[in-house]
Amino acid sequence: LFPDLVAPNVNKASFNNIDDYIDALVAPARAQSRDRFFTFMTSIAEENALINSGASAGFGIRLAYDTTNNRVFVLEAFETGPAFPQGFDRGTELLAVGTTANNLQTISSLMIAGGPNAVIDALGPSTAGLQRVFRIRNVAGAESQVTVAKADFALDPMSDRYGSRIIDDNGKKVGYINLRTFVVSSAEQDLRTAFNQFRQEGVTELIIDYRYNGGGLVRIAELMGDL
Repeated sequence: LFPDLVAPNVNKASFNNIDDYIDALVAPARAQSRDRFFTFMTSIAEENALINSGASAGFGIRLAYDTTNNRVFVLEAFETGPAFPQGFDRGTELLAVGTTANNLQTISSLMIAGGPNAVIDALGPSTAGLQRVFRIRNVAGAESQVTVAKADFALDPMSDRYGSRIIDDNGKKVGYINLRTFVVSSAEQDLRTAFNQFRQEGVTELIIDYRYNGGGLVRIAELMGDL
């Protein structure tokens, strides 16, 4: 999407794997937050496995990078992921990260040194079992230090906590849908269940929240439109 922001002098012979090569090519776009890690390489086998199993490896969080103030916040925390039970949720701020409690690096220093890329590098590859120590601050302002290991976890496309709600607006019923991802097949049943409840409750207006949705299956998007 941004051919003028592809690094022109990257030598592929300098890299041992395709992912690092791609990261170097799109580094200028990422530095301007134009390519927010949307450029990557995968395989048909990997994509089909994700669609059918709904499983991913990682901490189970999505992050937002404030490049003006050099801060990082959790946008979304999957309840089935390893970070959620350790206190990570929407609005949690990452303050520091390290491989041990003795080598914590502040998020602000990482952001100043290398922007979001430096933070992502500090979090490590998506390998189950890989551990990181975090210092975090929740939305109430309380700070804590926790250790979290990346793990394989199920991607629930709609949170059981807030994925589907009915809001009473002075007697008018408003349906709220937060679809976190289109990429998992189980989104179909979640959506049908939610809209069936809306019909039964007499909902007449909808709020559809796609703010942090990374896209996915066309057939789930078609189903959403039909519903």
